[in-house]
Amino acid sequence: MFFTSCQSDATTATGKQPNYDELAKSYCDCASKSIDLNDKMKAFLDSGDNKSFDGMVNEVQVAFDGSIRCASKAKNEQTDSVVNKKRLGIALKNGCPQMPPRLTLELLDKVK
Repeated sequence: MFFTSCQSDATTATGKQPNYDELAKSYCDCASKSIDLNDKMKAFLDSGDNKSFDGMVNEVQVAFDGSIRCASKAKNEQTDSVVNKKRLGIALKNGCPQMPPRLTLELLDKVK
């Protein structure tokens, strides 16, 4: 028989429970460059400037990779327990409304 816990916000051995609002703020700070670049790329698309858009693809990927590393570090510094992605997603939506939904989903998926 296997038993699993349904409590995803359980206190860890060190007692550090996730503070979702603080973690969302850290993720938002980590993603600020990606958010700015996303806004620039959207403006290029809206104006039909495909050449400028295409020229930013590598810069955006580098910024996104940096956002993932930064958010992972922030998560590990703030908690060593399992993070409830739904609760963190809500905190991100409320605390960082400028973050595009796709970026939010990517952070929630890739940050371990």
